[in-house]
Amino acid sequence: MKIILFRDAEFTNMKLASLSVVMNICFQAVTTIQKFILIGCYAFVIALSVSQSAFASEQRIGDFEIALDAPWRMEPRTKPPQLCNAGGGCGGATVYEYGAIPVNIAILDAFLPNANVENSFLLQRALQANESGDVSIVQAIKDLFGASGEFLSDYPNITLENFLSLTVSEETNGRFVARSVYRMSDLHEVERTSGFWQWDFPTSSPPERPIRELCRQWAGENCSAISTLRNTSEWQAIAMYTPLNKTPGTNVKLKLDLKVTARVNGNSGEHIFTQYVNVHLGEAPLPKFNKNWYYGDIHYHSQGTDNDGESGYSYRSALQAMSALGLDFAFATDHASNSKQIISAASGPIRGVSHVREEGSSLAVLRDLSPDRFAHGIEILNDSDGANREVASYPRKIFEFSFGSQRGLATPQLFLGAEVDIIPEYANAVGAKGGLAAFNSCYGLPLELKRFYHDGIEGVLAGTAGDYLHVSDTNPSVCVEGETLLDLAPIGRMVIRDVQGPHNGDLLTKEFHGRQHMLHLPEDPQNKTAFISSETSKYGGATRRLQHILNSEFNSPNGILFLAHPLSAASGQAIGRIGPDIVPYAEAPLLDAFRSQHVLGLQLWNENDHFETEMQNGEGKAVDAVREFIEEYKREHPMPQASSSFESLREISEYQREFSEKVKEFLDDYGCEDYNCIGYKRGEIIPVYDLKNWKHETTKSYNPRVNRIISGLNMWDSMLMWGLDPNLTSSIDWLPTGDPRRVFMAGGSDAHGDYNYKRNGYAVGLETIGDGAMGSPRNLVFAGPPQGAAITAGGRTGTPVGQKQIVDAFRDGNFIVTDGPIIRMAYDKNRNGKIDSGDIQMGGVVRTTRLTRSIYPLLVEWKSTPEFGRVKNIKLVLGVYADEYSEGWLYRAGQPTQGGLTAWKEIATGRTLDASLHDFRGQRGKRHLNFTDPTNNSVLTLNISPSQGYSGLRRIFIDPFEFPIATLAERIETERALCDAHARVQVSSTFKTLKSTLTYKSKTLKSRLKAAPKPIQKQKNGVMYKRIDNNRVERPTVGGEISVIPDIEPRPPYFCKIKTFTNPVVPDRMFIRAELEGKVKGNIPYKAFTNPIWFKDIHKSVRPVGDGAAPSRVSKGAPVNMSPAPTNKPCSKSSITVCQRNGASCDVLKSKTGASRDVCRWKSKSTVRECNRTIGIWTTAKSKYAQNYPRAIIPGALGACITEVTNVKNRIQ
Repeated sequence: MKIILFRDAEFTNMKLASLSVVMNICFQAVTTIQKFILIGCYAFVIALSVSQSAFASEQRIGDFEIALDAPWRMEPRTKPPQLCNAGGGCGGATVYEYGAIPVNIAILDAFLPNANVENSFLLQRALQANESGDVSIVQAIKDLFGASGEFLSDYPNITLENFLSLTVSEETNGRFVARSVYRMSDLHEVERTSGFWQWDFPTSSPPERPIRELCRQWAGENCSAISTLRNTSEWQAIAMYTPLNKTPGTNVKLKLDLKVTARVNGNSGEHIFTQYVNVHLGEAPLPKFNKNWYYGDIHYHSQGTDNDGESGYSYRSALQAMSALGLDFAFATDHASNSKQIISAASGPIRGVSHVREEGSSLAVLRDLSPDRFAHGIEILNDSDGANREVASYPRKIFEFSFGSQRGLATPQLFLGAEVDIIPEYANAVGAKGGLAAFNSCYGLPLELKRFYHDGIEGVLAGTAGDYLHVSDTNPSVCVEGETLLDLAPIGRMVIRDVQGPHNGDLLTKEFHGRQHMLHLPEDPQNKTAFISSETSKYGGATRRLQHILNSEFNSPNGILFLAHPLSAASGQAIGRIGPDIVPYAEAPLLDAFRSQHVLGLQLWNENDHFETEMQNGEGKAVDAVREFIEEYKREHPMPQASSSFESLREISEYQREFSEKVKEFLDDYGCEDYNCIGYKRGEIIPVYDLKNWKHETTKSYNPRVNRIISGLNMWDSMLMWGLDPNLTSSIDWLPTGDPRRVFMAGGSDAHGDYNYKRNGYAVGLETIGDGAMGSPRNLVFAGPPQGAAITAGGRTGTPVGQKQIVDAFRDGNFIVTDGPIIRMAYDKNRNGKIDSGDIQMGGVVRTTRLTRSIYPLLVEWKSTPEFGRVKNIKLVLGVYADEYSEGWLYRAGQPTQGGLTAWKEIATGRTLDASLHDFRGQRGKRHLNFTDPTNNSVLTLNISPSQGYSGLRRIFIDPFEFPIATLAERIETERALCDAHARVQVSSTFKTLKSTLTYKSKTLKSRLKAAPKPIQKQKNGVMYKRIDNNRVERPTVGGEISVIPDIEPRPPYFCKIKTFTNPVVPDRMFIRAELEGKVKGNIPYKAFTNPIWFKDIHKSVRPVGDGAAPSRVSKGAPVNMSPAPTNKPCSKSSITVCQRNGASCDVLKSKTGASRDVCRWKSKSTVRECNRTIGIWTTAKSKYAQNYPRAIIPGALGACITEVTNVKNRIQ
């Protein structure tokens, strides 16, 4: 029995196996007293298992899986221009064509019903019985041990036999109309694997491979001989459907009906499985900067991911989906487990399949990839007749006239990689105890499991004092002695174990480790020995440390690595909390990765749901009524309190029986049968009627990925700061002396099949659906002209990218991550105002050798399409490091608080830096200060006007002198005049004392201090209050008289914190990266992230000392004049006050004649309309004012919202 687990935690792929084996051990009890305990064990497992969230990459719960799928979008192909008239029309039709939609049919593990898997039948029936309410738990136990020996015989055992047809219906005018029926002779191609992949202890000769057959109908082959499903582990087919709807920007909604013959309780008959897909016809091709940029998904699970919790589609099917989507490459990063799989409840070898050895053999079903299966995958993909060479079996044209050339044929490539498990570790025990999720495998376990231990079930089932949980007698919900989950590694590190399923007689074990994930992207497409094995433990936990892999697997070139979803943590409910858990990366393994040239960086962006819809089963007529009835019944008849006693379990079982009967009575009265009310029959055959009710983009997802991305960016910034620190980089022998250690960000969908959407749900039903799927997010990589071998089909030729070419491009770092619009940056080295080969682009290092002041011209370019909407803004993040202080700071886009509690002021110039401590998750490395943009023209924020929303190029200037590192100091000041002078918020020391005893009006401290005394009484909560002049607090009055507190001074002392910075220095090194934000989809905007550009040896630059003075050399660590260049004159205090009162900042402009003017600037106002809402004047670059004051307009901006301070003062007067 294979159940697909919750995909947000793909790392929990074996948690259901743990559940199954728990149940298996429960049923080993045979004595009378054990039967009592067994009932409790059974009740607990069933009650929790049905509430376990599961990810259904396929729809069948039971012994086999079925998926019907199609790509979430279709890439439009431009028609030849000779077909179009001068106005852009093409015979009255669109200028785009889409071709056929590849519909995938995947039927997996059809062999299992014939394999006599131990206890699979039992657990399946138990789940079905509890979910359907057909039998009480107590009755189920009686049936199990009763004289009849039957258990829920009403639920038939189903075995798939033959494929009959696929019917595709397209929604037209609100109704699905059947348009195409595909029988064996109509399918594009079919792939069948008979038998299953086997695991054995490592030997020189791997186990015999299963039999794989491929029939290519498109090449004229007859596929009728491989329609049989029985005894197959994989049966996958592709049907090419040409939609009736061809309008760009619309959705093609399809109903897919798969008809098969199946044997149910020995009787053969026809059965139909139904699913629904929604395919978007792209308004335009995915945006690119030129033809040498390529889209790819580096975290995708395909044919080699095959375990008790997860699976994927065939490599050949994935390539057809990629061609339709518009992807150029993907890495099939299938799980590298290479271990024995636990099939549902079976902990022993599979029996009953002809070529499986005797039960006592070590041979078993393989979990995911092994070295031999990896080698076989290389053959499937890259042989002369492999999937990559035959990707154009359905030719898709490419016309790239906008790039001045025709490539002619879409030829995406699928490269074989792996997702490797590594053991979580901490530098020491102290770090582990304070780390994130280190002991969640213990703390997060359900109370019932802990109580089983506490009440002595271990003595009954195991009979020995094994490795049990240490549970408090007084508080069973707390695990004590958590340090027992730590192991000391040889180098002094602490590695993390967690609580997993039964082992060596224990119901639960702490023997195995948790895990973290890493993506391996090999560079040689023909290297069958490139595989890095995880060698996972019994339930899929890790057995290898990162350092061991780095030291042993890269003695020869073997590609690159990314740490996968490094902040992912354990999840799951109830029994689903049993491990193996995933633990976020701590500092120790991050440093190991940082020091290795093979680890390029972090795959931070993992999965991508903008919408997540709760499913309403069936037609939905009676759903609300049923829910109301259930809620009312439970209010009037609350469930008995659970405990581990037999009497309590009996009461709960009786309650469930009565509850089920009442629900059935209600449904009968309502006139419901089978699917009409609850959407699908809760049992073995589950047609997914739910999906047609998914409104597709109507329910917004809260989507925790946003917080994960933000936290991941913080982790990335921390590692980027490490890369600027010579204390960490000087010991890296492969790094050129003085160079920063570059760390890149990548993204991947982590899809398992999932061409159209991701389904989350119960073991026997759907709960939610999200729109995350293959290719979202995706990387856009610059790799130059394609270097693969040309492919010819349909009279056209296309040249694909090569695997090593893409791997080398990732090494260069010139790539971005996006789910919509695109962005790139470059240092305009040749100063020509356009991005070209003469510039230093993302991933590059700018080495300063000039002896004049360096102000770096930076080019930022963006593009989008109507499918993803206009770009709204771009924000830059700048990290700087000064050797003088051995310190690094981060500067981010944002508005300073103008003298707020986080502002640091330079006394000499009056300039401020606004900062707050940023707590990098897990306190990895040193905590770095984050500052908002200190520049007068907000250079780190690019607001994009609607007219430039779909494409644009900005040239901005980064002056390292405006981003210093300095000495920070703060002191407590009690003189009110000094507080006022520093514009600090003042706090009355008396307020702190009064707060706990008096009620006072809830205004901010600042406004309360400014408030004039008001001797006016008013009623508040029935009590009269009166303003007290000196103390400015409200006190209750008694009988109209003021209740005076004698020990309060007439005017309390004031204090404030004065924060200053001194001795600012120019940074020696820095990096710049960019974040783009576009149209909001659901609650979440489309985003894109660049990789950084690095700058080194900045300290060799010079700065002007004063107006007209000759430049002098600035030594390393020399102080920086923080005045806005080139005037060196700050705004007056009165001007600053005037501007701040009107929501602006103050700037000093110097005319060509040398005259200076204090100017109010509204930095956030980027259009005429926005400026008109202020008292500012919209000023363009062509205006006389801007020509006279060259710094009035920010370089690259359309204009500025400014006005001279004298204008504001005159207006006030």
